Amino acid sequence: MAAKDVFSFKSYRDFLKSNFPASGLERGRRARLGKHIGCQPSFLSLVLSSKAHLNEDMAFGIGDFLKLSPEEVEFFLILFHFEKAGSQKLRFYYQDQMRRVLHKRTEVKSRVAADQQVDFAKQMRFFSEWLYIAIFTVVQIPEYRSETKIAEKLHLSEGDIRKAVLWMTEQGFLKREKGQLVATAQRIHLGVESPFIDQHHRNWRNEAMRSLHRKTEMDLRYSGAISISQADYFRIRELMLQAISNIESVLKPSRDEELVGIAFDLFRY
Repeated sequence: MAAKDVFSFKSYRDFLKSNFPASGLERGRRARLGKHIGCQPSFLSLVLSSKAHLNEDMAFGIGDFLKLSPEEVEFFLILFHFEKAGSQKLRFYYQDQMRRVLHKRTEVKSRVAADQQVDFAKQMRFFSEWLYIAIFTVVQIPEYRSETKIAEKLHLSEGDIRKAVLWMTEQGFLKREKGQLVATAQRIHLGVESPFIDQHHRNWRNEAMRSLHRKTEMDLRYSGAISISQADYFRIRELMLQAISNIESVLKPSRDEELVGIAFDLFRY
């Protein structure tokens, strides 16, 4: 059973109750947890009924038992300290820590792993149009490591591809190995604070529009306007951010076989 999303909770006890129910098929997990962190199931029951607190070692051990990521363990411990704090001033401190973590998670950058940083001058041109990113990505597919093949794939002239490739090799985005073009990294991510982020999004929304003319049965599109509560807006936003995280976990081991465009949009009027 995968652990529930700790970032959606405001109480470490509520998180534990959700992951360790007192009844049903999963009720035996409380006993296994108690054994793992060194306490009796009866003590866990006292904790979950707000009659006792875990100690810090036990709280940390729960992260190990649930196989939480380092970021999830950090947030769980903040919840733990917040609820255990003896003064209002200390509670305010941990409440602020929670806000900081949750605010950071609202950035897509925190869900995406990039392995190359691009300096400001290079960003200006690299993210000015879709072509550079498309070339950088498509050369990671073995069949498309020459200007001729790239031009065929992107439906552009070979001359335009050669000009772009020349600049990209000069700037260190690409290199040649045994006569083939190779990307110098797998992922480049542009942060929300970049002055080029809006242009980057426009480029790929334009590509999405152009793709309508060559649509295939496997394309997936969803557009519309909806009326929802403010709270549900943030729930949907978190679901989309979680989807990005899940997509990232698929991308890491995935073989390079297809060049794919993807865009996420959620906005308020």
